[in-house]
Amino acid sequence: MNKKLKFLGLLSILLLPTVTQASILPLGTTADATVAFDDVSSFILDTQQTDSFSIGAQSSQVNDGVVTGDNPVSAVLNAPIFINSSLGAQNTDADFEYVRYFFDVNLSNSSADSTAEFVFDYRIFQQVSASASAPFVDDAFADSTITLFDDNNLAFLFSSVSSDINIGAQTVADSGTFSFLLDPGESLSFGGLYESNVYSFGEAAFSSLTNAELVLTTVNETTINVSEPTGFALTFIFASLAMGYRRQTKRNDMAK
Repeated sequence: MNKKLKFLGLLSILLLPTVTQASILPLGTTADATVAFDDVSSFILDTQQTDSFSIGAQSSQVNDGVVTGDNPVSAVLNAPIFINSSLGAQNTDADFEYVRYFFDVNLSNSSADSTAEFVFDYRIFQQVSASASAPFVDDAFADSTITLFDDNNLAFLFSSVSSDINIGAQTVADSGTFSFLLDPGESLSFGGLYESNVYSFGEAAFSSLTNAELVLTTVNETTINVSEPTGFALTFIFASLAMGYRRQTKRNDMAK
């Protein structure tokens, strides 16, 4: 009887899923990203802008709308995505000026027998302010917004802060985790948009400061063992067990 129990225990292990050790980009998975300053949809004229964006060692700078380095920046996600943005002015009639960034992340699981869960951490800091020396004559406004969209173009993360005149600096800090689960052979892309806007009617001072970080922290693989016994093999196994049981019963009856 002990032999039968041992064999059935081994059979159950073969049929159950196994979970492997979590790691970054294990064999059979890929993750790459692109981040770009949208110089077509950004407008900087009277404000001062100092931005940087990077994926690991791949980085670029933007000063008053002029990019130094590559745009877009693309790389494998072995390092974080960073966006650092500063847009502001003192005693300026800026009318309406704005900055835009786009970024895309592509995930792929080419494994034939494993699911892959891509886990991300994010950290966001946003601070804006707007003021006017003659608030009954002049007006000013500043805002900063970050949105992440899933593969169906639905927003799953939104962070925003805004400031009207003379209410002081307004700050938002946010952090957390999200993940995507890919079945064997599945791929998906998700993306995001960062935008900062400043507006003034008359002489005003304003600033918009943002730091955003997106990090792929782990990739968890779950493998389903596909080497299950065939129908013939199972029939043979249980027939052998039955024959062994009958022989043992017959010996017990003869010994009585």
